[in-house]
Amino acid sequence: MIRRTPQSAVGKTFDRLTVIELAGRNRFGHMLANCICSCGNKWTCEVANLWSGNTGSCGCLHREVTSSIAKTHGGTGTPEYATWCRMINRCYNQNSPDYPEWGGRGISICVEWRHDFAAFLAHVGRRPGKRYSIDRYPNKNGNYEPGNVRWTTASKQARNTRRNRFLEFNGERRIVKEWSEIFGIRDSIIRRRLDYFGWSVEKALTTPKKEFHGNPTSHRSALV
Repeated sequence: MIRRTPQSAVGKTFDRLTVIELAGRNRFGHMLANCICSCGNKWTCEVANLWSGNTGSCGCLHREVTSSIAKTHGGTGTPEYATWCRMINRCYNQNSPDYPEWGGRGISICVEWRHDFAAFLAHVGRRPGKRYSIDRYPNKNGNYEPGNVRWTTASKQARNTRRNRFLEFNGERRIVKEWSEIFGIRDSIIRRRLDYFGWSVEKALTTPKKEFHGNPTSHRSALV
C-alpha cells in the first residue's frame, strides 16, 4: 500500500499532472507541489488535492468538460450554469480571489457534480428568482454535495455564516438574531447581557427588556 505523503507524490502522475517537486506550504500550511500538465502548462497545487483526486489538471480538463457539457445540455448563459462555474472556480482555481475561503479551507465538490452540470442541476433545480444564490446548508463548513446545498436569499445566507454566534436554549440551537426575533429583544441587548453582565443564556433571552421614560437612572441599567 502506497503511503500518501508529500514526498511519495514526487514523480507520480495524477490524471494529467505529473509532480516535479515540492514547493513549500501555502498560507494555510498545506504542502504544495510544482507539476507539469499533459497539455504543457506548469501548475502548482496542494498535494492533498492530488491524492484525493480533487485536482487532476491545470484547468484544461475542466474547460474541455464544460465545453462538452455546454454543447449537450444547452445550459451555457443560464444563472444555474454560471453558479456551477463559480462554484468550481472558488474551490479549485488557486488564482481565484475566492479560493482562500473555499478551496483553501478544504471545501470541495462531489465528483458527480464537479464534472457534470446536468447532475448538479437535476439535484438543485432551477434558481427560484434573481435574489437567490447557492448556499451550503446545514453544514456551512461542509462540501458542495447532495444534502448540503440549497438555493437561498442573501439574508438567509448571511445567517449561515461562520461568524454568526449560536446560542442553545430549550434544546434548540439558533443564532442570536433568530432568538431576538422570537423573544422580541434586540440582538444587541442579548449580546450585552451575555458579554457585559455575564448572564446565562436563559436569563438573557427570557428577561423582559426594561422600558424607560426619560433618562435612565444609570448607564448600567440602560444596557438591559
